[in-house]
Amino acid sequence: IFLNQWIWQSGFVNFHARFSFNRKRNAVELRLRQEVSRSAKHFLGPLVVTVQELDGCYPHTIQVEGADKTYELSCHSKARRTKKRKIQLANGEEADMDLNLVDTDSPVLWVRLDPDMAWLRRVHLEQVEYMWQLQLMNERDVLGQIEACKGIVHYPSPNSRTVLTDAISQSKFYYRVRCCAAQSLAQAAIACADSWSGASAMIAIFRKLFGARSCNNIVRLNDFSNFAEYFVQKELPLAISQIRTVQGRCP
Repeated sequence: IFLNQWIWQSGFVNFHARFSFNRKRNAVELRLRQEVSRSAKHFLGPLVVTVQELDGCYPHTIQVEGADKTYELSCHSKARRTKKRKIQLANGEEADMDLNLVDTDSPVLWVRLDPDMAWLRRVHLEQVEYMWQLQLMNERDVLGQIEACKGIVHYPSPNSRTVLTDAISQSKFYYRVRCCAAQSLAQAAIACADSWSGASAMIAIFRKLFGARSCNNIVRLNDFSNFAEYFVQKELPLAISQIRTVQGRCP
């Protein structure tokens, strides 16, 4: 099966996934649909799905069969009302999370498909807004953070813009994540062009991070001792240049 599927057969799989929480069964109902090219057959095999819950991160292995199937993933946590608490992550660390926006009827914080990239695939996962925000700010895996940056684009709300701004501004994030957050913030600015001045906000971020101390309207000298900051400094003007107004003009 491996040789026929991954070597002799052409193409790769596109996974489209969405899920809901079944409170009665205390389980996540995951619907997984796969798209392949006309000449290729549907892919088969085990797929790892991780569910970050209130009591920790739990991996589930499902057997991919056919083009469209729904799977039930049992949850290990119970839904409870809480505003802030320490949550154990996949790598064993504990993170303080603000849970004010979390659905009190569900213990699920976010879901990831194939986090170790064992498949040659593309993943299109649908999650609610607060799940992408929590994943970006608390997931310790770089790929998971980048997935969250791309997912947040579909929810250009003030909260999402704040989370993306924090990701750009904090040096603890990997520079590729910060660059991706800048591009996502630019796309959010386009989506909110009639209600939010994205270009002005992103220019303010650039001045705060890279403006001279005496006058932040002047860009400080390049510092090549920190290449991570240098790459972010290059990415921000590029992202700002892609913002367009409602009339399609660059502000």
